[in-house]
Parts: sequence; C-alpha cells; structure tokens
Amino acid sequence: LAEEAVNIKEEAEFYELIGLAYNGLIKLDDGLKNLEKARRLNPKRDTVYRNIAKTLMGLGGIENHEKALKEYTNAINIDPKPHWYFERSIVYLRLKQKEKAMKDINIAIKKDPYNPMFLTRKGDIYATFGKFDEAIEMYDKALESDPINKDIYNKKEGAILAKEKQFGIKKISEKGMYG
Repeated sequence: LAEEAVNIKEEAEFYELIGLAYNGLIKLDDGLKNLEKARRLNPKRDTVYRNIAKTLMGLGGIENHEKALKEYTNAINIDPKPHWYFERSIVYLRLKQKEKAMKDINIAIKKDPYNPMFLTRKGDIYATFGKFDEAIEMYDKALESDPINKDIYNKKEGAILAKEKQFGIKKISEKGMYG
C-alpha cells in the first residue's frame, strides 16, 4: 500500500508538471485537464489547486474567476500560505470585491510583513478605493523592502498624480511658484 501511495503521488506530480507545461505553451484547456487529473490523484496538494486557479484566471471570464476563488480557497484550506492569500486578493479585485481583496492582503501581510509584493498590492487596493495617501504609504513601505523596484516607484507616482487630480492640486516646480 505504501508503494502504491508513492506511485499515485508521483503520478499526480507528473500530471501537474504536464499541466504547467501546457500552460507555458498557452494551451490552457489542455493544462487544466492535466491539473484536474493531478488533483483527482492527490487532492491534498495545495499547489495543484493554486495552479488550477491560475489557469482559470488565464482562461478569463467571470465564471472562471469565480471558480479560481474556490480553488485558491481549497489551497488555503490545505496550507494557508501568505502567497495564496495574495493571489486570491487579485481575483477578488478582478471581481470588484475590494473589501475581500483587502482582507486577504492583510492576512498575507500579517504572515509576511515585509514582502514588497504584498505591500504593493495593498497600495493598489487602497488606490481602487480612492485612498491615495494610504496607497502612497504602502508603496513607501514596499520600497523600504525593495528600494530599486521601478514598478513600485511608478505606482507611487501614479497615486500621487491621482491624488492631485482628485483634489485639484497643481504641482509647483521644485524651484518654487515663480521659478
């Protein structure tokens, strides 16, 4: 029985790898079929659920996004890794469920408080709420952990510009109003 269990786990890992290979070739339907077979063989493997969720997101559409939420929830139930919460927050954002996205990203940050991806995502969520000061603060925290990340600088600059537009603030040059 032990040998049979090892063979099933190895077979599940094989189908998971085949599914990921198909996904890499942009053959998402074939990838999904293989990942689902891996899940049937080893339903206790959190990465399979996560990879199914990512594949569903790649396929697009609200129905697939809702299915992806369930897959991420299954992965979290098996092993509540902060990254699974981070990725599920992305799905919630796409489904315009901002409060749930914020709840998930807060859990991820609690588990890994200096992760720049998590801090950046929280800034993004704040920006969707129109809370640009909070977004800028999160981007600054992310930059403390990853000070050379140009994407974070760009997001921070976008939040600053959005805040200026929101409040009708005109930027004055570094030299002053009369330059």
